[in-house]
Amino acid sequence: DFNYEWSESGVYNKSVIFNGSAKGMVIHETPSLNEIENFSILLWVNPSRLNDVRLIFSLGEMDSSKFAVRTQQEKVILSFGKNMHIDTGITLETNLWQHLAFVFDKDKKMITFYLDGTLVNQIDYPESFSGTAVFLNTPLYLASAGDRQGYAGMMDDFKLFSKLLTQDEVIENQKQGIPKVESDIETLSLAEIKTRISRLEQKLGELRQEKIKADQ
Repeated sequence: DFNYEWSESGVYNKSVIFNGSAKGMVIHETPSLNEIENFSILLWVNPSRLNDVRLIFSLGEMDSSKFAVRTQQEKVILSFGKNMHIDTGITLETNLWQHLAFVFDKDKKMITFYLDGTLVNQIDYPESFSGTAVFLNTPLYLASAGDRQGYAGMMDDFKLFSKLLTQDEVIENQKQGIPKVESDIETLSLAEIKTRISRLEQKLGELRQEKIKADQ
């Protein structure tokens, strides 16, 4: 049993919908990846649930993974093994397409995180990670690697580059897939539309209160 199905709705017309269970999608190891050291990973996500801890993708299975990207509530966490967990500074929303980019620079010992083309954070390369052949004989897992709860929602256009992408290149990739407002609205359920209206009304209320305070 798998926890995903193909959908006609996505950033590029189609996407994969994951239901949040413990069976994900596997990208099997290949010799062409064995020598990669500097690399970039890009993907679009549209989560339907952000409760608890949920795996977006990992290199390797569960606690033996070389690295993993998870959500912890709305926060995006980068983990190395089972003991090192780093807040990337990225926060996600449900029922909204968002573009994530992770650039791993082994030479400069730096990892850079982007959300929708904006540089959010940079961290030092962990010493325990920098000395390994990262992709050697190790598969990539999407949405679950045996975790009890996997990513729930849509995912599209997962890309692995065997090079360091600049911010301009990240932005260019992101711009290619920005969903049109018309097609996005057409695919929303009534509940999702109501949620967006509620958020707008809340924001308008906050702006009104700020204006009242400013006028006093």
